[in-house]
Amino acid sequence: MAYLIADGSSAKPLKQMPIGNGAGGTVPIQKIMAGTGTAAVELWPGKKKFSDNFERADAVFGTADGWHSTTTASPYYLWAVGGNARVFDNNTDGSRSGWSNWNEDTKTGVQYSKGTLATVGASSLGTWCMVHANQTMTDYMGLQWNGNGALALFTSVGGTIRKNTTKTQNVGDTLELRAHLNASGKYEYEAWINGLFVIDWVDETNIVNTDLNHRRVGFGMQRNRSFFNSTFSAQFSEWEGGDF
Repeated sequence: MAYLIADGSSAKPLKQMPIGNGAGGTVPIQKIMAGTGTAAVELWPGKKKFSDNFERADAVFGTADGWHSTTTASPYYLWAVGGNARVFDNNTDGSRSGWSNWNEDTKTGVQYSKGTLATVGASSLGTWCMVHANQTMTDYMGLQWNGNGALALFTSVGGTIRKNTTKTQNVGDTLELRAHLNASGKYEYEAWINGLFVIDWVDETNIVNTDLNHRRVGFGMQRNRSFFNSTFSAQFSEWEGGDF
């Protein structure tokens, strides 16, 4: 996200704001805060928030749209088709998974990722949101929702389920994963459906990597193609994520 400021002729990205240092020179301002203590609010440069409604010509997710995908070779990528997001339709049989993250880091590790269902998924196939992802998406925290209603918070390494429940999918439902620090300084991951809390898991032993190399957010989906019966994950009509 660029912060724009006019220079008298055009708007340009504002990466830093200078201030006089008392010696005839300037130094950059790192941030501007309002208030004091725990009530302080960052006014500039502020939180980063990203979004996509997939309303464009049918095409694979790419950097021009703001995304970084695991690959751009069929059949493993996500694409925008008919104004929704889903795994690409290729012509070979088998189970396919695709995932993408926004091609920019969040400002902090307090993050969220959420998508709105345009269709209900097939019973055994999952759709997931992720936070604390590295660029290649080999390492992240996820929240997956299958078409059969299985809902699970999981760590990507080893695919370990940390907390799970069931909740029926309906078109228009919003699946959301939030990450924040609790009172003990440990990251807590929460599953929300339609803005209502469902389950959470506290990473007491720091299993999830939350360093500066894990500041990406995004989502993933699965599909299964067979000659007689192709099935899909749910599709997203829109997605949003960033700093919470």
